[in-house]
Amino acid sequence: MTGPSGSGINTPGLLGYVVGVAASIPLYGALVAVVAGGGPLQALFAALVVTAYGWPLTLPVGIGGALVVHALCHRFRAQGVHVAVAFGAGAAGGALVLRSTGAAVLVGVAAAMGRTLVIPLVDRRRAAVGHDFPATD
Repeated sequence: MTGPSGSGINTPGLLGYVVGVAASIPLYGALVAVVAGGGPLQALFAALVVTAYGWPLTLPVGIGGALVVHALCHRFRAQGVHVAVAFGAGAAGGALVLRSTGAAVLVGVAAAMGRTLVIPLVDRRRAAVGHDFPATD
């Protein structure tokens, strides 16, 4: 079921949102390098540079995006909805900060990837309260 089904257990929780946002920062750097034609070494270098120097710009977008995703999705079991909203929130925030459609799409992709990484935390939260439906439904 993809409709409303309760609150809280459908999200990764505060720690999950922190992990998702933190993961999306180097993912964005790696995506930029790959789109620019770089190989694995360039992607790793870009991920490190963006993580080291770009995080002040990424935090407002990441925090705002996590709040939007939580507010819009906490009642929906289907994690695909959460990932899609993370893409939209990341792309919108990226467009506001970076003023570039291409860069905004990459921010959205990185946000969606970060949210996808924390889906297993949703399963843990559901199991802790006795719900047996998986987060991948």
